[in-house]
Amino acid sequence: MKKVRTGKSSFGKGDWRSYFRLIPYVRMPWLLVAVGFVVNIGYSEVMAYVPVSTSALFSGEFTGSALASAVIYNVLNYALMFASLILQSWVSYVAIRRAQEVLWRRMLRLDMSYYDGHNASDMMSTLTSDTETALTSLITQLISLLPSVYYLVRVCMTLNSYDFRLLLSILILIPVNIVYVIIIGRWQYEANAGIFGQVGRLTGYLAERVANIFLIRAYTNEEREEANGLDASKKLYRAKIRLSKVNMAGDMAAAFMEILQRAVPILFGTWLLSSKAITMEQWVAFFLFIGQVITRVNGVATTWTGIKAAQGASARMINIFTAPEEKGLDSVSGERDVTPGDIEFRDVSFAYGDKEVLHDISVTIPAGKTTALVGRCGSGKTTMLSLIERLYVPSSGSITLAGRDVSCYDLRSYREHFAYVQQDAGVFGGTLRSAMTYGLKREVSDAELASAAERTGIMSLVNSTPAGFDAPLAISGSSVSGGQRQRLVLTRELIKGKSCMLLDEPTSALDAQSALNIQTKLLELFEGTTKVMITHDLRLLSQVDNVIFLENGRVLDSGTPAELMSRCEGYRSLVLCSKEV
Repeated sequence: MKKVRTGKSSFGKGDWRSYFRLIPYVRMPWLLVAVGFVVNIGYSEVMAYVPVSTSALFSGEFTGSALASAVIYNVLNYALMFASLILQSWVSYVAIRRAQEVLWRRMLRLDMSYYDGHNASDMMSTLTSDTETALTSLITQLISLLPSVYYLVRVCMTLNSYDFRLLLSILILIPVNIVYVIIIGRWQYEANAGIFGQVGRLTGYLAERVANIFLIRAYTNEEREEANGLDASKKLYRAKIRLSKVNMAGDMAAAFMEILQRAVPILFGTWLLSSKAITMEQWVAFFLFIGQVITRVNGVATTWTGIKAAQGASARMINIFTAPEEKGLDSVSGERDVTPGDIEFRDVSFAYGDKEVLHDISVTIPAGKTTALVGRCGSGKTTMLSLIERLYVPSSGSITLAGRDVSCYDLRSYREHFAYVQQDAGVFGGTLRSAMTYGLKREVSDAELASAAERTGIMSLVNSTPAGFDAPLAISGSSVSGGQRQRLVLTRELIKGKSCMLLDEPTSALDAQSALNIQTKLLELFEGTTKVMITHDLRLLSQVDNVIFLENGRVLDSGTPAELMSRCEGYRSLVLCSKEV
């Protein structure tokens, strides 16, 4: 992800390119923006007439027409002001929601390589706080900025019609205001960039520690983690203090600018009135204009500082929008009828960035058999499963299914051919029913669920709660045991009925008895299904049909367990070491 530099060389330099590039990506509600813009233009036009219509009353003209004009323009002014505020808030909320929808859709379709190099908590921060900051600024700019400029032009024209020196008394302060806006805008950008960075880091740190609270307790490391968390919190605190200082300096400068903006024109206007260069009615109108002009100028200044603050947020959003998507996920391309058969790796190599993890692998995984991928940590076993699933594309070589290159199949149709069981038994929170039916594209009856649950042995859990299949399940299934989570996953895969199963150490997190029960269920329920599994469990190795032994990203040998024990020294050494342990 693009890093925000905070050195002197980058002081206040916002990413304008990313800011404006954001617009085509976020599905802006252009109709609502147009309505808001028109209402703001109308509000600016009416607001420009309010001082003129009111000045006659203040100067002593109490005629019916003067009173009616003042009342009409003031009522219309307030009506349009409230309409403008409501519309701007509404459009902002709609734009934020749409941007989050588009960003979330994009995140679900990013190439897996993007997730390898980016922190998930930072991405969530981008989805939530960054979208709000960037879109609020964009909507304010699109709806309010030009009408504010239009209003200032209209006021300048009116004042010039009275006396050009009245106009001059206001224009002379604009350069000072511009300098103030630029300086505060730069400080705002840098301070907000620091805030967003610290929020992302603190969120990521806390989320990781909470998810691994048992590890902290097991190593009695609470004091150190408390200190680390406090340190991260202090860094966020310092960033917020810095932002507060910037805001305080901005408020003080704004107060000083307001004094200048009021005092200079009023003193100048009083001198013109005393010299009879302008009438009392014109001076009153001029006096009323000053307050409105200050409000609009400050509004433009706020918009500018908001833009500077939003540039960092938009840059992080653009980083996701421009990241490569997984090819073929949203388009129907290639064959949709996937034929079961042998899976063959032909001279396959693969690298994560510059690190090559598989080297010229050539091996066949027979259909309808159970094949175990065995090797030490880092040998490339999980990468092989990911390549079979087409989560990644080989750097070189090819993978075939039933003699056909897997790239010739439509990606969604191809993945529908597989079931995937992870070592942590991936389930989402919700209900038992949602865990058992996740990913299914059809309705599943209670009878079908009950039949599958009876076969996997999870029906006892379903019957133990009054809600049955609709019993609540905590986030990541943490409210049930590891063995129960695996049985929920097996139920899901049994209902799917896929012809090929990929299993990444499905029993590694279970106790010996639970692991043995799950292994028995696997072989019993999915007999005749192609099963490719990563395992180090010797009891399971003795029941597989085929073993592929990897070392340092290369296939050293493959065959039946007995064949590898007799001829592969590396495999035999690994098995014997496991037995000794």
